[in-house]
Amino acid sequence: MTATQIIMLRCPSLYADSNLNLWLSNAALSLNINCLGSNYQLALGLRACHDYTMSNMTNNGATAGSAGNVTGKSEGNQSVNFANNVDMNSDLYLQSSNFGKELLSLLKKSSPRMATTANIGGC
Repeated sequence: MTATQIIMLRCPSLYADSNLNLWLSNAALSLNINCLGSNYQLALGLRACHDYTMSNMTNNGATAGSAGNVTGKSEGNQSVNFANNVDMNSDLYLQSSNFGKELLSLLKKSSPRMATTANIGGC
């Protein structure tokens, strides 16, 4: 299956998005086709679905990115603050959606590990 077919089945809202090709191009920047081999199209589709899903996550009705990152939460006299700098190629970021978790599992099964653009020259 191609990445587009995977997206059509797994994330119909992305498939219907007029910017589908841009999502795929962006996803391709973080993957190494030579290392993924026959899993490349699946990885590409999953990464595009993950990034699209993360960009559309909402918090109190605001689209993610429109109001900035959530850096804390308060309830009554209790509050908690947390860091908001997450590398978009990190395991933590990929664990933020079911698509990302599946991609992370696929990447971990592949040998050697090739999840980030930091190792473009190799796997």
